[in-house]
Amino acid sequence: MTQMSTLLDVLPKLAPDGPVNAPFPLTMEQIGQNYGFVLYRTEIPKTFSQSSATLTIASLVRDRAIVYVGKVRQATMFRRSGQSSVTLRIGISLQLDILVENTGRVNAGPRMVDPKGIVGNVTINGTLLRDWQMYPINLSNIVSEPASLGFSPHPLDGNNNVISASDNNFAPSFFHGVIPLNSHGNSVFDTFLQLPGWHKGQAFVNGFNLGRYWPVVGPQDTLFVPASVLSLKPSSINVVLLELDGAPCENPTTCFVEFVATPSINGPVHPIGDES
Repeated sequence: MTQMSTLLDVLPKLAPDGPVNAPFPLTMEQIGQNYGFVLYRTEIPKTFSQSSATLTIASLVRDRAIVYVGKVRQATMFRRSGQSSVTLRIGISLQLDILVENTGRVNAGPRMVDPKGIVGNVTINGTLLRDWQMYPINLSNIVSEPASLGFSPHPLDGNNNVISASDNNFAPSFFHGVIPLNSHGNSVFDTFLQLPGWHKGQAFVNGFNLGRYWPVVGPQDTLFVPASVLSLKPSSINVVLLELDGAPCENPTTCFVEFVATPSINGPVHPIGDES
């Protein structure tokens, strides 16, 4: 697999219609994004430049958020953990980005009405943040034809290496790999995608959304890949990952995924928040 671009770098392609603007954050449903991701963006007041401050999201983020300041990841917030505040290190750049993921919906009971995204005010040290831009993320704009969309390798550290899975400031990124079909003959069969060393994200094969993976939490380690999906492209199999938390790519020999014959759906389970 090759790291092609960070999510923020290809934001114009992921949200080609641009952002929805509002004085205060709107829910995902209010901007027509019922599933997936929304990027919330605003400017931190200049009075907080070159300081540490506490970011608070009222009513908890729904459901998981990656917080950036100046395009640098600083924190992860998760509704299930009851975390409403994080400490930010604010430098010269005052751009605040919050990538919010809808991780699923309840389909019965009193919690069925459950708006997603940011559903309350956002403050820094009690100062209300205003004038938000909200970008609905359309992953199909990227994963269907990754090569034609001008992806280019985008190393994340000073040594031209992707930041490893152990680094807390990993930038959510797209990874791309290709398997030529002619090396495996003309027949394809149902298989399973295994992601050793990857943390959390979403997987696509030939533009088809296989689903989300989170093997560091478990218990499921593989995703089912129907033969019909492998046959969508006659000459090759294209794999695209949106990895959110960490890639095993500090060494090229460990930066891979594999197709296996046997599913792994009953692996170890780790508490959320203790995912290493």
